[in-house]
Amino acid sequence: MCSVFGVKSKGYPFFCRLENLVSQLRHWITKQRVHKTLQQLPATSYEMLPVLFDLAKHPLKDLSQNRMYIRLHRWERRKLAK
Repeated sequence: MCSVFGVKSKGYPFFCRLENLVSQLRHWITKQRVHKTLQQLPATSYEMLPVLFDLAKHPLKDLSQNRMYIRLHRWERRKLAK
């Protein structure tokens, strides 16, 4: 049983699936927007952690699919004027 528009519904599985699909679409759109924004900044976005580990045994496998990891790069200190 899921809630659709704040009302719990048993007999309408399509609405439950639709609610899930809309939620996934919102996460995907947000990820795309963040990815495009980070292209202009000294940062890199990742769908998965860039770490080597056994995904079958590691507790990180239990994290949500709707996560994005961002690596911030250090600014190089340059002198503009001497």
